[in-house]
Amino acid sequence: MHWNPWGEILHGVYDNRNGMTTVGQETALLEAYVDIMKFRFGNSFQYYNVIPTDLYFYEIPAFTMQPIVENAILHGVKDVTAGQIIVSAVEYEHDFLISIFNNGNSADKDMVEEMLKSPHRNQRTFTGMGLYNVNSRLKMLYGDNYGLIFNEQVKAGFEIWIRIPKKTEFQAHSRAERKGYEE
Repeated sequence: MHWNPWGEILHGVYDNRNGMTTVGQETALLEAYVDIMKFRFGNSFQYYNVIPTDLYFYEIPAFTMQPIVENAILHGVKDVTAGQIIVSAVEYEHDFLISIFNNGNSADKDMVEEMLKSPHRNQRTFTGMGLYNVNSRLKMLYGDNYGLIFNEQVKAGFEIWIRIPKKTEFQAHSRAERKGYEE
C-alpha cells in the first residue's frame, strides 16, 4: 500500500462541506499532517491522539486543530529532546473541550492572550496568525463563549483548549433542511 499523507490532506480540503467536518475526520487529517512533519523533522517528537471516539461524530470547523498542532511542533517540541504533543478532549453537557498540549517551550500569558485577540506578525514568521484565525472563526461561528483558551496553569509546556458546542453532522443537515423547507 502506498503511503500518501499529502493525498489525505488534499482529500480533507476538498471533502469538507461548507467549511465544516467532524472531529473524527479532523483527527485523521491531523494524523497525516503529523506524519509529514515527523518525516520533515526526523521523528524528533511523539504525537498522541487520545480523543474519545464518542466525540468523533461532533461537528467542527475544518482545519481547527492543524494550526495549533503546527505551532506546537514549530515553537514547542521541534528542538526539544523527547518532545510530545497530546491531543485529548472532554465532553460536557452542551459543549466539549479539545486540549492540545506539548511538553516543549512555554509561552507568556500576555503574549498568547494578545495573539488570540489580534493578528500578530513577527518580522520573519507568521507566528500567532493561526491561533488568531482559528479563535476568530470559532467566535464568529459560535459566539464569544467559544474559541481558544490558553491554559495558564501549565508551567512546563504549553496547552490550548478549543471550546466548541456539541452539534453532530446530522443535526447541522437537519437544521439546514428545515430552514430550506420553511422558506
